Order: sequence, then structure tokens, then C-alpha cells
Amino acid sequence: MTLRVKTPSRNDPCPCGSGRKYKHCCLLKPVSLGPEARLRQAEAAEKRGAWSEAANLYSQMLGEAPSFVPGLRAFALFCFRQGKRAEALTLFRRASELAPEDVELLTTLGTLLVEERQFADAIVCLHRATRLDPGYADAHNSLGYALYSIEKFAEAEFCCREALRLQPGSAAALINLGNIFRSTGRVADALQAFQDALKLQPGFDRAWLNLGLVLLQIRRWREAVAAFQQAVQLSPELPLAHYNLAVAHQQLGDYGPALVALEAALALDSQFVEAHLCMGNIRKDQGRLVEALACFSRALALRPDYHPAHSNMLFTTAFMDDMSAQQIFDLHCGWARLQAGGLPAPAPHSNARVPAKRLKLGYVSPDFRTHACAFFLEPLLAAHDATQVEVYAYAEVGQPDEVTARLASRVAHWRSTVGLSDDAVADLIRADGIDVLVDLAGHTAGNRLLALARKPAPVQLTYLGYPATTGLPAFDWRLTDGVTEPVGQSERYYTERLYRLPHSLWCYQPFADMGEVSALPAQSGGGVTFGSFNNYAKVGPRVVALWASVLHAVPGSRLLMITVPAGEAQSALLAQFAGHGIGPERLELHGKLARTAYVAAFSRVDVALDPFPCNGGTTTCDALWMGLPVVTLVGERFLSRASLSVLTAAGWAEFAAADEAAYVDCCVSLASDVTALAALRAAIRPRMAASPLMDAQGFARDIEAAYRDLWTLWCTQESPL
Repeated sequence: MTLRVKTPSRNDPCPCGSGRKYKHCCLLKPVSLGPEARLRQAEAAEKRGAWSEAANLYSQMLGEAPSFVPGLRAFALFCFRQGKRAEALTLFRRASELAPEDVELLTTLGTLLVEERQFADAIVCLHRATRLDPGYADAHNSLGYALYSIEKFAEAEFCCREALRLQPGSAAALINLGNIFRSTGRVADALQAFQDALKLQPGFDRAWLNLGLVLLQIRRWREAVAAFQQAVQLSPELPLAHYNLAVAHQQLGDYGPALVALEAALALDSQFVEAHLCMGNIRKDQGRLVEALACFSRALALRPDYHPAHSNMLFTTAFMDDMSAQQIFDLHCGWARLQAGGLPAPAPHSNARVPAKRLKLGYVSPDFRTHACAFFLEPLLAAHDATQVEVYAYAEVGQPDEVTARLASRVAHWRSTVGLSDDAVADLIRADGIDVLVDLAGHTAGNRLLALARKPAPVQLTYLGYPATTGLPAFDWRLTDGVTEPVGQSERYYTERLYRLPHSLWCYQPFADMGEVSALPAQSGGGVTFGSFNNYAKVGPRVVALWASVLHAVPGSRLLMITVPAGEAQSALLAQFAGHGIGPERLELHGKLARTAYVAAFSRVDVALDPFPCNGGTTTCDALWMGLPVVTLVGERFLSRASLSVLTAAGWAEFAAADEAAYVDCCVSLASDVTALAALRAAIRPRMAASPLMDAQGFARDIEAAYRDLWTLWCTQESPL
């Protein structure tokens, strides 16, 4: 619609109201259309996509009427849609000051404040909106969203349920409620909430997005891919939809589509730190470690306090052949200064200093589930002496499984930490009165190191799940043994003091699905098959060169490898072996295998090859249990001596080589006599079963003695924290 404004003649009274004739007053000035008319013009320009014209008209409107609240609101929304969030926030604040009882305005302002992570201001704003109009469902829902964002889950749930009571057909409230359920481990309720939202609004991109997140959580990867594809189709401009689609593809091992989706997310938002992190993890899995570190560095440059990227960077250093122990140590200490350096000093602990008392023992882990650590943890938990220790488990397990249930039955007290803040986890541990607290994760996924950095227990240890220091002064000790870390060799690379267990660092219990030892594959003809069951990220150029030497030294032999991602990673590995004169016909490469396929693979391998500098742990134990000798190269650090420790405890230290030439010689010796190798295959399991590696009762007594020693030391300190 065209606005027609009558232009006065020269001798008419001036429209400005001055009382003078137009020719003597405003003849040469433009006639103001008034803020309402200017607003209509601006909105029309915006609707046409004339962004510059619209911005100019909004600015003119506010220049003429700076207190025009509808104009402030409209201009703020325009700025928000243009991605100018700071300008939008300023305009919303000004409008709210002029109209302090406008509930809709307060709700919009509060929601934007949440998006800008200004949570305290947002909650004040939204509380005011709900008080002004208790029946306004959107205000309750937005307040629930704000409280959810700061992990006040109970209060957030109350607000979202109130929004649904006032407006039962609110898909947005159902989505917020579903997210609360998902964050607190109520997965079935979350799934139902998102499905209900989609029944109300099938084209709601956020509903598809959040449904996909729940499906990811319960490992229904292909359904998650489908949900995220719906979200991308509905909102191709939404970086989060592309990112989550990438995560789902990553879980399936489909790294090609995952990288395409990540590139789309980063093209839309180059500062999307989670996308840089995901890209880094994929590059790590592909064995492209330098590129992985670059991705983690980009994430940290954008958000220096982004704990997951920092921990992933540290974990990746374990796989790097050219990273010195000092460099790794320095990086971990740098992480601790950045992530935990600002924490207040812990309050003194009130635990009774009685050396002989029954200890309250806490284990903290995200891996109380089907995971490598469970192989070693379950026999310990089962063998603990309940007269000496009262065991608490602090489980960061979003999706429990049958192993979770078994582990929970082994402890006196089970605490889920899912959805709890670091402060809340620390408070829970302190309230339980834990005497000795053991971290089982280090810098691996799902760790709660920043909760433990608050020093909730008087004696804190790290054990089992990580091959380096935590870097945190809050940890007093690290459990190890004298084989992985001889006295005087590595103490300087830990912020923790080292406590060496007397017989073994490990206590292995195979899962029931491992079955019996198979016949030696080489007896069926076709030559000896070597195998690698380790994470492909451990297989660097030196490892490839050594394994190629093994294949050259054993004519007719083949190498089976798992966890090698399909596509470019497998092509690059084939090219590396080709560079050493090994053709593709001698290699059999697989990606990650399902559990049954993983177990079955041992029956197709005669001799297992251990990578370096990062050895196997669980895979070394698994291979031995299935009758395979594991040839390892001994280094000087914990992560390059782990297999030596396992082999020593199992009674098969002769498979450990001091140098690369000895490694090849050991492989040649094993492969040269198939009859002897078959006899060895039958002998490995019985000796292992009778060894300290599988003596759960002995191991439990050793580790309980360690806990008692460290507790007694704390009790006798003059002023223990």
C-alpha cells in the first residue's frame, strides 16, 4: 500500500504546529510521517528483503521517536533476524525500561538473554513476567528454559509443566521438558516428550533435532541420522542440525558424510566450537593426529575454557610418537591452570582421622557400563572386603546397560552424577563423607575431573583409565606398578605421587562371551596371520614401518587390522604399506566391529602385534585370553610399557621386545614353527588364569592395603586438608 501525504502550500499553516506559514518554517524540511507510518514502511521494506532500506527506516523512526516502544521492539527483532544480537539486546532492554509491565516484551528479552548466556538477568526478567501475568504460558516456558540452561532441573521442570498446564498444545514446552528429561537420564520420558511435540507440530525443526539427540543417547544411530536429516531439510540454515547429523554419522563410522555435515555447519558458523571438536575426534580416529590437534586448538582459540576440547587434545597426545614426556606433562599442567586455576581453596575435611576405621571408598567414572575399564573394575568391586571398605560409585552413565546393573550390585551405594554440575558432584561426595576417592577416567570422555578438582575427599587418587597425569594439584596419588614405572624413571612427569602396587596394576576378568580358544588358523594353511585389535589412532608411521618389516620377514604372512575407518583412512594406510613394499593382498582392514565380530576376529589371528608408543591394555588381555601371543615393543613411559606390565603379570614376559630388531625376531620365531605355535595357543590361557593378572582376591587385598597406607598417611599429617 502506498502512503499518500498531502503537501501543504507555501502560505498554509506549517504542519509542525509552530503557527507560522509553511514557507517561513518547514518548507525546506522533510515532512515527518510519524513513527507509526515510518514503522509500516520499515516493515514493508523488510518483507521485500530490502535490508538496508529497512534498517535506515527503522533508524529514522527511532531518531524521530526514540521512546516509541512498538518501533523499538520491531527494530530489535529485525536486528535479531539479521544476526546483530548485541544491537537487538540493547533495543529490547530500552523497550523494556519504557514498558516495564509489558509481559510479552519481558519474555522476549529474557529468552534472548538466555541465548546470550546472561542467565542471571534472564531469570530476573522472566520471573517478573510470570508474576505480572501468571497465566502467560510462554513466560513460564521461557523461565523453564533459562533454569534448564543453568542446570536447575527441578525448578525448570516445574516451570515447563506449568506452561503445559496453561497451554497443553505447546510443542515448545514439550521440547524444553524433554531436554530436562534427557539431561537427567530419564531417556524414555524424553523420547515420549519429543514424539508428542512432533504429533502437535510435525514440521518443528527443534523437535526433530532433540529427538535425534535422545536417539543418539540410546545408541539408535540410524534413527538419529534420519531425525537429523529431517531437521536439516526443515532448517538448512541451522548449524546445529548439520553438526548433530555429523555426530550420528560419526557413531556409525561413516566419516565421509560426517565430515560433509561438519563442513556445512562450519560454513554457517565458523565459530561453532563443538563442530571443531567433532572434526578433531574424527581426524584422530583416522590417524591424522596433527590435524586433530589443530581442530582442538581452533576450538580452544574460540573458547579457551572449553573443557572437552582441552581434554581431547591431551588424550590425543598419548598416541603421538613425536611428543616427549615433558611436553605431555607441560600440556596437562597448562590445562589444570586454565580450567581449574580459579577455583577457591577447598574447605578442610571433617573426616575422623582414625587410621584403622572402615574406609568410605568412592569410585568416579563414566565407564560403569560395557566398556574396556569394566573388564578390570568388576573383579575388584566383587572382591572388596566389606569389613574394610564401604564402596560408593559415582556414575556419569547416561545410558545404563546390563554391565551397569552388575556393577551397581557390587557396591553399597550407587550415585548417578548425570545432569549434576561440578559443584553439585563435589558437594555430594563431601556429604557422603568419602575418605578415599578414586578417579577412573582421567581426561577421557565423560570425566568429572573438574568436580574432583574441588577436592571433595581428603585422599584423592587416579587409576586405570588414563595413561598420564591429571595435572591437578587436587589429586594426591596415582596407582601404578614397578613394571610400567620403575622407581626414579617417571616421577617428574606427574603432579601426583606414584604408589606402586606390589604384583600387578591390572586385574582382568574376561566377559562371558569370549568363549573357548579356537584352533590355530595357520594350521589350516594359507600362512600366518598377524593381527592388530587396537585403536587405529595408535598406529603411526613407525608402527607401519615395523609391521611391514614383520610381513617381509615372514613370507606368505598377512595382517588383519580393525578400527581402521573406511574411506580415506584405509586408502592412506594401504598407501603407507605400499611405500614399504607390502601390497593390499596381504592386508585385511576393517572399521570398528560389533562386539560379536570383535570376539570372532581372534579366531582368525595367530599372533597379535602391539602398537607403540601407546600400547594396548584391554586388547592385550583379550588377545592373551584367546590364546594369542602379543608381541610388544618396550619403551620408557607408562603408555609404552603397559603391555609389558600385562605380559609380566600374566606370565608371558618373553613376548616383550627391547628394540625393533628384537620385535621382528620374536614374530619370526613364533611364526616359524606352526606346531609349537599351536601348543603355545593352548597354553597361554591356563597360565594366565593362574597368574596375578586374574587373582581378584589378591589384587583387592593389594589395593585395599594401598588405600589404607594413603589414608593413614593423611591421618598422621599435622594439618591435612
